[in-house]
Amino acid sequence: MLKYISYFNLVLAIVLLVMLRSGRNYIDVALLTPSILFNWLTLYHLLKNNLKFAKWHFYVGYISVSLSIISTIFTVILLFEILSNSSIYLGPPINLFLVKLLFDVLTISQFIMAYSSNKKLLNQTYQN
Repeated sequence: MLKYISYFNLVLAIVLLVMLRSGRNYIDVALLTPSILFNWLTLYHLLKNNLKFAKWHFYVGYISVSLSIISTIFTVILLFEILSNSSIYLGPPINLFLVKLLFDVLTISQFIMAYSSNKKLLNQTYQN
């Protein structure tokens, strides 16, 4: 399951990068790179059949999850304001927000799954 989420996140990241780049939104592109790096690292370790992360892998994961949580909160607030007609919205299309929200939620769930898999693998290693 974790492998499929990693593949889907990488494809979604490419779509999101194209959408952000076409809108010339370079700050969001820069904020997306830690999540892409964490997705790639997780997929790399899964393909090696070794989900043992080093400390810096977790730091990248913590950075990507914190950025994803912040982005999710702001996206949900903005979507509620748009849907309740309490704000004037002249920004990018709503599809961009939905794709970004999906990517952020999947990144958070991927980190939780990878962290728990790493924890189980370390517990098995210590027991042997």
